[in-house]
Amino acid sequence: MTHSQPNRRLFVLGTAMLPLIAACSKTSNDYDGTSGNFTPYQAGGETSAATRPAPTNSPTVAAAGNPVDKPREWPGIGNSLIGDGKYVAWTVDDGASPEAIRGYAEFSKRTNTRLTFFINASYTGFKEHVSLLRPLVQSGQIQVANHTYNHADLTTLDAEGVKEELQRNEDEIMSMFGVSSKPYFRPPYGRYNDAVLKAAGEIGFTRPVMWNGTTGDEAKTSSRVIYMRCIR
Repeated sequence: MTHSQPNRRLFVLGTAMLPLIAACSKTSNDYDGTSGNFTPYQAGGETSAATRPAPTNSPTVAAAGNPVDKPREWPGIGNSLIGDGKYVAWTVDDGASPEAIRGYAEFSKRTNTRLTFFINASYTGFKEHVSLLRPLVQSGQIQVANHTYNHADLTTLDAEGVKEELQRNEDEIMSMFGVSSKPYFRPPYGRYNDAVLKAAGEIGFTRPVMWNGTTGDEAKTSSRVIYMRCIR
């Protein structure tokens, strides 16, 4: 049976691997999410550099601690955090916008917020900003995980096609950052089946990671709408 999630992006990551926040498409648990209703972008809502208020010197926020004391058994399909307390795992998919990649990296560096990038290495933005990203990845501030090379619907591919998408992406990630994306992968569009999981597992991608929330920032919208989605 094929499983899918309607909008792709914000997830809440499971187990002890990341004590973070997750972010970029909307669904609910058990893969029965409903589509997000995005507020249209309001023209004229942006401020220019000349009119934008100067940033305040706020203290650096310490990175979140791990919500669990020690690793626990992987739930099979990760779509929620394990442990008590108010934690989210902040994940960022794809990489189509070099400006967004740079913005997230600078935000992570500035605030000590930990992020996970589910990378499609076919996008050039990661290579463009590798000098900014690589130190953050190697220090553990940013984690990289596999989202396939071409953002392919894996359920449309045979076993070798699934492996090629994941392995090609893995090779690019290793080349850019010197670290492996294994064992975590996110099937594009949230679409997977038993054949996909089997093929991925045979090359070391044994922990599929889904999501259960979104900021809705894959479409143009206002900063206020994004903020309200985050606090919800």
